[in-house]
Amino acid sequence: MTGDRLDRILFSMDRKQYGRIREEAGNFRAQYGNFLLRDDIFSIIRNFARKNHKALELFRFPVGDEKLRAFSVVRENVVFCVINTALSLEKQLFAAAYELFFMRRFIEGKPSAFPQKGSIYLEGYEDLQAQAFAGLILAPSPEIVDRMVLYDMDRTQLRLRDIVQLADCFGLSYAAMTLRLHECGILDKNRAVSFLEREQEAHQYMEDSGLCSRWTSVTGEISFGELPVMLRQNENSGDVSGVWKCRERLGEIAAALKK
Repeated sequence: MTGDRLDRILFSMDRKQYGRIREEAGNFRAQYGNFLLRDDIFSIIRNFARKNHKALELFRFPVGDEKLRAFSVVRENVVFCVINTALSLEKQLFAAAYELFFMRRFIEGKPSAFPQKGSIYLEGYEDLQAQAFAGLILAPSPEIVDRMVLYDMDRTQLRLRDIVQLADCFGLSYAAMTLRLHECGILDKNRAVSFLEREQEAHQYMEDSGLCSRWTSVTGEISFGELPVMLRQNENSGDVSGVWKCRERLGEIAAALKK
C-alpha cells in the first residue's frame, strides 16, 4: 500500500508536469525569501491576496469531520477559504498551502475549474498539482539540504530520527516529509517505501523525543478573518444597521464550535 502511495503522487505520475509546478512554487517562494513558512502560511495567504488587490476571507474553526481539512470557494469575486482547526496543526498548514495553489491561480487569472467548482470538488491532476505545490512551498529542496547540513545528516544513511527532525523543522507530517525527500532524490523509491512503512514507529519517536509536538497538536482555534474588524469599523462609523445582530450571531457560532 505504501508503494501505491508513492505511485499516486504527481512526481511519479508526470515528471514533466511536476517540473512545472516546482517552477511555480519556486517563483512564489522567491517573493518571500528563503525563511520557513510553517504557520506563517496563513498571513502569507492574506498578504498575497492583499498585494494583488483581491478580496479574501480566511476562516479557521473546528469542523466535526476529520476528512474535511479545508475548502475554498469564489462568490462574487471574493475568495472564501475555511481551514478545519479540529485537525493537527501540521495538517492545517498543508491544507492551507494546498488551498493557496487554487487561490493563487484564480488571483493571477490562470485557467482552472476552481472558480466554478471550488476546491472541494476538484480531483485528478489539479488535486495532484495542489498537493505537489503545497509540499514544495512548505519544504523547498534547497532548505531541506541546508537543514541536513546543519544537523550533520548523511543523505546516504538517513535514519528515521532524521526524517522526524526534518518534519519538525518544516512543520510537515512524517509521511509528507518522506515524500518530499523522495521528490528531492534523497530517498529512492525502495527507501521511501521502507520509511513510510515505519510511520507508527516514527510517531512513537515523536512522542518520546518531543519533536513535532507543536505541529501534531490540535489548536481548535476560531477565527472569522477580517469580518469582526469590518463590523467594528461599521459600528465606529455610525453604520450600526445589522451590526449588533451579526456580532451576536458570530458569538453564538463561536460558542457552538467550542462545545
